[in-house]
Amino acid sequence: MGDFDESYLERAHDYCAQRTKKINEKLGGGQDGDVFKTSEGTAVKVFKYKNLFQRECEVYTRIFEEKIADLIGKENFNIPTLLEYDDTLGIIEMEIVQPPYILDFAGASLDSPKDLTEDQHIEWELENIDRFGDSWDRVQTALAIFRRFKIYLYDLSLNNIRPW
Repeated sequence: MGDFDESYLERAHDYCAQRTKKINEKLGGGQDGDVFKTSEGTAVKVFKYKNLFQRECEVYTRIFEEKIADLIGKENFNIPTLLEYDDTLGIIEMEIVQPPYILDFAGASLDSPKDLTEDQHIEWELENIDRFGDSWDRVQTALAIFRRFKIYLYDLSLNNIRPW
């Protein structure tokens, strides 16, 4: 997996110092790492593991190359634009988006879906129907567009997908 050496905040400060920016506040965090708002009104995501950083970069590359954000449409979901990244520090910089949005692609699968049993898939779907309620159809439509380009999203928390 490969941990990065320094703390999240220390790496965020190093990244910003190289670009004459400052960290203003912490926006959030989780198992993958932490996200901070910069003095330039952008967000930097500092990853815990190299493989998650690499996967998120690969997903953003595919989103850009295939124009997935345009296909989904801003009226449905905003997807942040990747602005810059640093391989050594394990950081991506992206625009900050307002709801409705889809973000956080470190837990995605590329090229092939996870091997879920039928029961696991039903349980996953029922959890998401409950989570998203009347918006589930709109979320499913966006997920189908991602799947067309072999990006499979599974981490559908309300922190990552906000339909309202």
